[in-house]
Amino acid sequence: MECPNCHSETPDDSAFCSRCGSGTHKDGAIPPLNTQTLSILGLDFQEGQVIANKYKVKSVVGRGGMGVVYKAEDIVLKRCIALKFLRAEFLVDAEAKNRFLLEAQVSASIDHPHICPVYEVNEEHGRTFIVMPFIEGESLRETNQKGLLGFAERLSLAIQVAEGLSEAHKKGIVHRDIKPANIMVTARHQAKIMDFGLAKLLQGSDLTTTAKVMGTVSYMSPEQARGDAVDPLTDIWSLGVVLYELFTGRLPFEKKQNHALMYAIIYEAPRPIRQIKSDLPELLEAVVDRCLQKDPDDRFADAEALALDLKNIQLRLGLGPDGSVLDKTRKLAKAKKSPAKIILPASAAIAAVVLGGWLLSRRTPVPGAAPAPRTPPPAAAPAGPSDEELNRMKESFLENQYAETAKLAQDVLAKYPTHPVALEFQKRARGALLSAQIAPILSSGKANFQRGDFAQCVKDMERALALDRNHPEAQQYLFQADTALSKGDILSLVERHRKAEESKAMEVVLSDVGGSALRRQWQDTYRTLFNGYDAITSTVSDLAVSFDSRTEATVTFSHRLRAVYKKDGKKKNVAESSETWRLRKQGNVWQVVGTG
Repeated sequence: MECPNCHSETPDDSAFCSRCGSGTHKDGAIPPLNTQTLSILGLDFQEGQVIANKYKVKSVVGRGGMGVVYKAEDIVLKRCIALKFLRAEFLVDAEAKNRFLLEAQVSASIDHPHICPVYEVNEEHGRTFIVMPFIEGESLRETNQKGLLGFAERLSLAIQVAEGLSEAHKKGIVHRDIKPANIMVTARHQAKIMDFGLAKLLQGSDLTTTAKVMGTVSYMSPEQARGDAVDPLTDIWSLGVVLYELFTGRLPFEKKQNHALMYAIIYEAPRPIRQIKSDLPELLEAVVDRCLQKDPDDRFADAEALALDLKNIQLRLGLGPDGSVLDKTRKLAKAKKSPAKIILPASAAIAAVVLGGWLLSRRTPVPGAAPAPRTPPPAAAPAGPSDEELNRMKESFLENQYAETAKLAQDVLAKYPTHPVALEFQKRARGALLSAQIAPILSSGKANFQRGDFAQCVKDMERALALDRNHPEAQQYLFQADTALSKGDILSLVERHRKAEESKAMEVVLSDVGGSALRRQWQDTYRTLFNGYDAITSTVSDLAVSFDSRTEATVTFSHRLRAVYKKDGKKKNVAESSETWRLRKQGNVWQVVGTG
């Protein structure tokens, strides 16, 4: 039996899906169980109820694996919004609650037209909820199932999703559950990525403490299916599955049982999309195939590169970024097929008007008649580049002559500074040139990271970021390499402090302390210790370091002090505690700025 909510396979006699917890019977009926009756909490909020003194509930619009969404009215700002609550049965699940809050924090940190924003996080009757705009539309899954989208509309939506993902990745966020059900399509055909409930932060701790397979199986990458670590390339795979389904109506791997599906994802090759629909462009097949490479390194380097290749398909089909036709001969060819219309080139039409005006002006006036009115001059042709200039830009770009494209675009913009097509080509060409410039630096940095040469890796990634300060992969490697170096510095700091305690070196103890208040506190503590005891033994164990950023860290450890008491010469346990130090990097030196 298939779960009506997440579509995973569930035993026929099961009342609830083992993956998402939803009821498995579409009519809501629950089959009798041989065990004790289960009490599942119902909906807590009814139509007309006011939440947090400003949100009036209208209706329930959806129930996901962990959340329930209400349509509501903001009675203060007079706008329609959506309220997402953690489902009642998950209120006792600490990890589910943390993930729910993380979803709000992640969504609120990304400002992009193709990612659904978060207005507010609030609480009602002990239940945290997220306030979002109510999107008039339907999911990409529903839209695609209706079969009403044309190829151009599908391609446009695919580009929008790739651009939204690119922005999330630049913020260090991996979605981990990209699928049509998590992409909303508005009435204006704008894509909005939703549901960051499974998102992983590349910089910082992840809520998953043990290896878990997370996501929707049909859209999982091979590394997800194996339970391995994930990065932005995981989302590239999932979007590849979405593209496959969007353009063919089928999934690349179709198995009835999850274990068979996961095996296929890891080991089997999908059927090429043009074997399913032969009218699809070869370039699109190449894009989808590259997204679905088993080895992440063989996929697109990032979502921005994927979006760029999808836009290239638009260009090859003669479509500009604004939906206009770049190759105007396409329109002319269609027009010439109609016998009812005669199409003249623009220059010929203007020449005909000019010639006609000249002939009228040469007519002999009729005696006694009023002078013929002077024919007004023809309207000037609209300012803009020629078809030849636009097509030269297009062809040079498609032939990967990016420097030439940038020059041609600049020549056009010198005459028409706001021309949208020239601006778009200039942007794409410069981006491609920049990527080519960064690629060898990035490759060198990765190799140094793998060899453990973290210092050189930091230098490489800083060079890459000097060229593109938002490059997600360079940011990720820089953080990992820098924190690897810093971890060694921090462990050395703790060891230096331990030895200073044993040797009663007050200056060394205080040398790693930042801030006068903490310095005075430690000075008083250690003065008492050093004056009252001899032969101090300091033991440190269970060291753990975590990083909030490149310059902020926390170290925890178990600390034990034994010493000989001066008054009676007896050896005593002076202190035994769990220590937490908050650290900050000042220049190249880590200092303790807080404790506890």
